[in-house]
Amino acid sequence: MRSTPGPRVRSTLAALGALVLGLTTAGPAGAATGAPAVPTDLYSGNRACAADPAAATWLNARSGVSLMGIPSHPDTAELRYLGEEFEYWPVADPARTTTLVSGTVPNGREGSVVVQPEALTEGRTYAWRSRTVAGGESSAWTAPCHFVVDNTRPAAPPVISSSNYPADTWSRGGLPVEITLDPAGVDDVAGYQFSWVGSLPVVGGFLVGERGIPTPIDSYETSTSYLVRAAGPGRPTTVRLLPPHGSGPMRLTVASLDRTWTRSAATSEYSFYVNSTAPQIRQLVADPQWGETVPFKITANPDLPPEARVTEYSVEIYDGRGTRKQTVKPSATGNAIVHLPLNGQLITRLSVSSTSANGWVSNQNQWTSPVTDTTPTVTSQVYPENDFGGGVGVTGTFFLAPKVPGVTSYLCTFDGRPPVTVPAAADGTARLDWAPEYSDLQGLNVTPVLADGLQLDSYYYSFWVA
Repeated sequence: MRSTPGPRVRSTLAALGALVLGLTTAGPAGAATGAPAVPTDLYSGNRACAADPAAATWLNARSGVSLMGIPSHPDTAELRYLGEEFEYWPVADPARTTTLVSGTVPNGREGSVVVQPEALTEGRTYAWRSRTVAGGESSAWTAPCHFVVDNTRPAAPPVISSSNYPADTWSRGGLPVEITLDPAGVDDVAGYQFSWVGSLPVVGGFLVGERGIPTPIDSYETSTSYLVRAAGPGRPTTVRLLPPHGSGPMRLTVASLDRTWTRSAATSEYSFYVNSTAPQIRQLVADPQWGETVPFKITANPDLPPEARVTEYSVEIYDGRGTRKQTVKPSATGNAIVHLPLNGQLITRLSVSSTSANGWVSNQNQWTSPVTDTTPTVTSQVYPENDFGGGVGVTGTFFLAPKVPGVTSYLCTFDGRPPVTVPAAADGTARLDWAPEYSDLQGLNVTPVLADGLQLDSYYYSFWVA
């Protein structure tokens, strides 16, 4: 004989049962036909029913445990809402049965109740079952489901080691990091969570599908970039990881996870260092001039191991127009040729990294052009620079000349006046006539402009009007 916990609980459940009967009894419009069906789609804590008590579902019950099932009745017209009754008990003490009722469950959708945390004991295995209540009738009970309460997080963080990247040591790069994770004697570790950025994301969870049926998420299968399953409960495992960048200091943060997806009380950190794996860049023209297109030879880093054969180079070219990116496939010898036009505003920069067949991505190597003075030359006989000349109303001619080829016009602005565009001759020179309206220190700002509209560096020409 199973019994409820006490008179107060029994009276509450009796009232709930009356509510269920009131809500699920067909009204005067017609009588329900058929019999209530045994609930289906049973879930403990949003995880599928475990029929075998020896393979019970492990659950963290700090916020309680939800029990779920779909009650149904064939007469959906008369019985849109059903009741669902749940019983749970400790497997070791089946006489201690507690009943919970969900009274307004849409016909054919998941109903649920929550077993409160104070009603559950750490380490104890519980069984539960449910039945549909409708139209004054009840279905047969389902077969029992089972869960174990585990509110204790792993007591110690994992121990981390690596066979090919020793801790606190500089090592040659190019190969994935062989990381071994040991549970440090904690026997219920089910897996490990790791991160290169320090913070660890939330794992586990579920999706709600059709008719409210939960779909548990096995993050070990969907999130392999930061999770790995242990080889067995409380057993170590080895994982091959690619570091977040191709060289420099690396730090891996790891925590253990138990069977309830609860993280260990602390994390472990593993630090090591990787030598540069950046490709080599060789300039094939000895003395490139501004405006030329210069070839560069890209070669894989000679320290890369054979397993890290380069399959692609990622190239970034920065100049005054912005950054352009492209990928270049190497030849059979592993080399590539990149052509770089030296027509930037001030600095042209070539950045190259490599990607290997095993997924390794190197750090970047860079080539930077010498700084080129692209400011114009400005002269005037009437108004010499930084000197007195001319006068109010006296027209002076300003001669403009480029220092680099390709200039087609100049953008000119006298202090406090709107800018004007002055076309350049074929050789890039131009002249501007101007008469000042007042005597004082004044200035002319001149910006060379290329045919495609790129503005080069400006020059500010100051003078005194006599």
